Amino acid sequence: MALYLGIREHEGVNRMLSSQYKKFFFVAILMGGGLALGVAFNACSAARFSKVAESDPARISTGINPDCEEPNCPQFCEGTRCEPCYGENCDQPKFPVHYTSNFSIPVAPNKVDLLMILDNSGSMAPEHKKLAQRLGNLIDVLNNNNVDWQICYTLTHVVDGTGAVKPDAGAVREWYNNESLLNFTPIGSKVLRKDNPNAKKYFADTLKTLALWDFGLGSGYEQPVHAGLLAIDRTDNAECFRSDAALAMVVLSDEDENSCAGRCQTTNDVGAPYPGRNLKLYTDQFRALTPNNNPETLLARIQQKWPQKPFTGHSIGILRDDRACYDAQDKDHPAFYGHVVQILSDITDAEKANICLGDYANQLTAIGQRTVKSLRSVSLRCAPESVEAIIITPNSGSTPTVSGNKVYFNPPLPEGTNVRVDYVCLE
Repeated sequence: MALYLGIREHEGVNRMLSSQYKKFFFVAILMGGGLALGVAFNACSAARFSKVAESDPARISTGINPDCEEPNCPQFCEGTRCEPCYGENCDQPKFPVHYTSNFSIPVAPNKVDLLMILDNSGSMAPEHKKLAQRLGNLIDVLNNNNVDWQICYTLTHVVDGTGAVKPDAGAVREWYNNESLLNFTPIGSKVLRKDNPNAKKYFADTLKTLALWDFGLGSGYEQPVHAGLLAIDRTDNAECFRSDAALAMVVLSDEDENSCAGRCQTTNDVGAPYPGRNLKLYTDQFRALTPNNNPETLLARIQQKWPQKPFTGHSIGILRDDRACYDAQDKDHPAFYGHVVQILSDITDAEKANICLGDYANQLTAIGQRTVKSLRSVSLRCAPESVEAIIITPNSGSTPTVSGNKVYFNPPLPEGTNVRVDYVCLE
């Protein structure tokens, strides 16, 4: 017998206009076995996505918010557009598209691959230190939950001075051991694993070098989402991504995607910078976003490569509504809210941490807890506009909930369970 859940459409505004993604309420209806007929499950099959309906003109959304004004604009938007524009079909409406995803449990019961995407600009040295000091909080959560973890890292430095993609963009880097003051030696591995007793030390030693990477040139135009996309595509990074493990990215940056995420083209876009600072220092950082900077492009690529892999994109940056943090960062150098990076966190129901805190202990603990929670979920191809049905076979009495693109089950589903989700994405 299957458990069939009919889902009513949630309340709230378009998911790209809100700082919090929608949550869904479920009405469970126990149906006869006949309703489950025709739904075939294969215990070894990967998730399959299929378009089953055309667009509904009554539910078109362009992402334009007529009430977009201070304090929401221009800091969080591009002029009057409260949705980032990624260089393709920027003025085209979005249409609802129906999808079906099939999963087999377990998806990733006790393994997780952590990819740190680190801003290596010179201003980041204090944040690197705070991350290194409290990495143990994240690792302790994973260890206490018997999670088999490993860590790789790459940099947000994706393009060179001409704007061309660097040959090593997205490449995972060597870990280092600092044996004396300036004696940094590679440990011979790009992966820190759970069984390495010196993992925390190597992590801290390596982060001491990042602000000086590339002879002090730093990141330039930070592109953490693009770096993540490149990282999963590089064949020389294969050891960082196990086929049977969940994936968690952790972005640390004091700027947004492409520095200002396209929100600094004009002086009106910049808002209220630090008093006395030339606005040109902000507008000169404008670079248009491309599809490679779109969190949805990254999510789609991961789904394409690993359909059953739970994925979370955590972020540590200047939170959208934190003017105090913005001002503190802006005092030293032009600052930008991490809007696009936090969209990735919203879509994947991941943690959004505050880069300005003096101690990252609680935040890294929360990232660890959210990562463990993701191991008991399945990931959809989007944060759905609506969920039409969830079918669990066999019925175990578990209750599903949806947050971002995740479907969680309480209690967790036993091994051998099959799940079908019918839902709608705006595309």
